[in-house]
Amino acid sequence: MDGIVNWIEDIAPFARSSLRQANYSLRTETFDIFLKNIEASISYYLEIADDEQPLRKSHNALRKLWQICHGSDPPVGVIRKRVLALSGPAKDWLLQRGSARQTEFLGEEFSEAIFDNWVQTAKPSELVKVIKSLVSEGGMMLDGRKDRRAKRIFEPMIMGVVRGTGDGLSKGGRPKPSAADELVMYLAIDWAIATGKEPHNGRSDREGFSGLVHQIFDTIGIESSKNSYGTEKSNGAEQALRRYWAAVETYRNESAQKVWMDPHSETTTPNKDVEPKG
Repeated sequence: MDGIVNWIEDIAPFARSSLRQANYSLRTETFDIFLKNIEASISYYLEIADDEQPLRKSHNALRKLWQICHGSDPPVGVIRKRVLALSGPAKDWLLQRGSARQTEFLGEEFSEAIFDNWVQTAKPSELVKVIKSLVSEGGMMLDGRKDRRAKRIFEPMIMGVVRGTGDGLSKGGRPKPSAADELVMYLAIDWAIATGKEPHNGRSDREGFSGLVHQIFDTIGIESSKNSYGTEKSNGAEQALRRYWAAVETYRNESAQKVWMDPHSETTTPNKDVEPKG
């Protein structure tokens, strides 16, 4: 699929450690299949996520890139992949701003192909510096959470918008969680196929399956749907996991109720023949 970056190199170490945390040791060929299934799940997510509020999605992608660039030790490889994976309004924004400043780092000519080539070959320090300046056009200080630890935080202006200032990104309601929820569901299927058992019910970023979900969400840039200031207590992965386990519990309760009402009836069971994704 065009425009999709292969994230599997970044995710593979997390997949191994998550399996170890859950006391699983897979054969090499089984682990390779596990990674391919995860990649297919991510590709499917990216396809359906494209239909969910493109302006908000673009702003989220750029904002996440801005946060990574401002970290204490920015991961240059991740930054390169994230920039090259941008599309739609997000990529147009970088190209527009890059075009206006092309002589600073690209010379006289400028095009998307030249920009992408520069992203892949630029020196780490230069890449981080330039991407920082292209993504954001300033920003402002905002009040944080309304609690005892409230503090003022800096929020960047991206695409003419400062998150949390009544900017219109939320117009029409929160972005639908369906794409992220489906990703968790497919990752749970991938886990069950690889290990032979359903994943453990949990939401922590330090547990086996749930830890892997957190890492995948962070790698491909899925943010919280409640994020107004970047200071929310639960992130996108935790929210999606909470909804997934609630749905699983509802399904189990409904199945158990059917058995109680009619012990001779057959309960509905998950389809073990998993169809290819995407």
